Amino acid sequence: MNNAAREEKTLLRQRLLAAHRQMDVALRAQYSCRIAERLFAAPCWQAAGTVFCYAGTGWEVETQEIIRAALLQGRRVGVPLCLADGVMEAHEITAWEELAPGAFHIPEPRRDTPVIPPDAFDLAVVPAVAFDRAGHRLGRGGGYYDRYLPQMSCRKAGVSFEKFVLPAVPHELHDVCMDLIFTEEGEYAWA
Repeated sequence: MNNAAREEKTLLRQRLLAAHRQMDVALRAQYSCRIAERLFAAPCWQAAGTVFCYAGTGWEVETQEIIRAALLQGRRVGVPLCLADGVMEAHEITAWEELAPGAFHIPEPRRDTPVIPPDAFDLAVVPAVAFDRAGHRLGRGGGYYDRYLPQMSCRKAGVSFEKFVLPAVPHELHDVCMDLIFTEEGEYAWA
């Protein structure tokens, strides 16, 4: 990607992060519940025995309900742990309360919990600053998911508020597309 494209990506990310942070807290919670309900009704969720799911921060789709539901349903759950140099691992948790603020103030599992290999997941629930209508994602810019997602062979489901699913986001050839995106208004599916 050339410098102009990188700058375009950075400016778009900054603008969208500001819009995320301005979103009404009650509306974010309401939409997050709707997104979770759509995910729970999907065949990819119903068939998944092992689920990768991020722990949402204040501006993202909240995932506490998703993680709690997976655990209550007896699914194995892996939550990302950010390490040095853009490397991420998924560690198994058995309760939401096991998470504590880690890198970038994101709720993370402890390092001494079991690692779940990327190829062991049946479904990955993936965050983004924005997605586009072709399944591309615009992340925070740290490259953690860019390095981790290619190691996964499972279905990848993005979760997003509808207003952050754009006609197009800048992307590169190596970027991994989502198979599905769930929003409070519906679902996008490609695979």
